[in-house]
Amino acid sequence: MAGSIEKRRMANLPATVLFKHLEGSSRWTEGQMLADIEKLYARLLTRYVRNPRSDKEKPLWVILRDLPVYKRGKKACLTDFQVNGGVHFHPIIAIPPADMCRPGVGLKRLLGQRQEDFFVRGTNISTFHVKRVTGDIDDVVDYALKQLGRGNATRDDLIILPRAVREL
Repeated sequence: MAGSIEKRRMANLPATVLFKHLEGSSRWTEGQMLADIEKLYARLLTRYVRNPRSDKEKPLWVILRDLPVYKRGKKACLTDFQVNGGVHFHPIIAIPPADMCRPGVGLKRLLGQRQEDFFVRGTNISTFHVKRVTGDIDDVVDYALKQLGRGNATRDDLIILPRAVREL
């Protein structure tokens, strides 16, 4: 998968999306989380990409749910309380280079100073943390998709944005 991300001449960005507390079954809360991630994607698409309808200019997000891991030898404290059972998501974001993006909208500015703009009203997103990959993209992909290797997820659990027209 890492090779296909690199071939698109994109900046590769690992991200973490955390959510406010959601009431309901785990199936419902995860569905709500995914709907909010899609709103976040749409917001990025319209703010960053010059031509949001162009397939080659659209950011590619590969997303998988992540679960908390027990840390051995760590003392439990109040900050260890996990909202929504600790479920969060790790998108791997492949974003078009600056020459394909809206003029004057640098990635650093878009994701740094104006990060709160991504928290679309009506979503349950509490944190959207993105950083540029400085090391090997394979390590980032392995980390984001670690639940596949642990048997806690299957390829059917992967979410890829933008969705294919037949999925809509």
